[in-house]
Amino acid sequence: MQTTLKTARLASMARMMAGNPTSPLALRALAMIDPERVSSAPGIVGLFERSAAQAHGDKDLSDSGKAARVRSAADSRLMGLSTTAKELVALEKEHRQKQGEAMRRAAPPAADAAQAVIDVALAQQIREAKPISFVLENSSERVRQALARVPVELSGITSEQQARIVGTFVSPEMAVVLGEEQAALNGAREVIQDAISGLQGIAQVEPMELVKRFGTDWKLPGVVDSTMQRLHAQNEASEAATE
Repeated sequence: MQTTLKTARLASMARMMAGNPTSPLALRALAMIDPERVSSAPGIVGLFERSAAQAHGDKDLSDSGKAARVRSAADSRLMGLSTTAKELVALEKEHRQKQGEAMRRAAPPAADAAQAVIDVALAQQIREAKPISFVLENSSERVRQALARVPVELSGITSEQQARIVGTFVSPEMAVVLGEEQAALNGAREVIQDAISGLQGIAQVEPMELVKRFGTDWKLPGVVDSTMQRLHAQNEASEAATE
């Protein structure tokens, strides 16, 4: 199994793409994928692989005993990884709030329902046209406002592209912060997702138990989309009721 090698390579690529951020939030995200940290995603996968190697090398264990011990080790490390995964989700929420506040200060929200409808229509046009980032960032102010306000699921742009568009309305300093945070968060998410998939492929945790550990913000092997969407809707309704 080459999970450690793959996960560490993804982590290295993510850190290179993020550059040298100064934002505390970006640094916290990158710490979650630092192979030198035991609690990071690559570190957790590395601990599993060392446990698996020990199990395979134990001459007192039968083949079935070795398989059971390896599976148990994967299950244990998957539990540890869930903590890291939840911490990243919390950072992503913090970043979205910061981005939203920056946008509200720099450009007002839609003034009425008619403006909101126009926002959605413009976003759909962008989704169909699929322009490159340079074109997006140099679009008219009205188009950029729509793309900054509308969820990326409607416009088809990436969260990084939206961060850069929001950056066209805010100070250069805030634009840099938002951009480096988004790059670090995206990289960390890819690495953690890879670790989840790799460990679950061995642990084979029951789908509902997996959801219990990781929530509904990850692609969980064995959990069908319809179940995830239903649980996500229930979670949103619960959160809204407590606000």
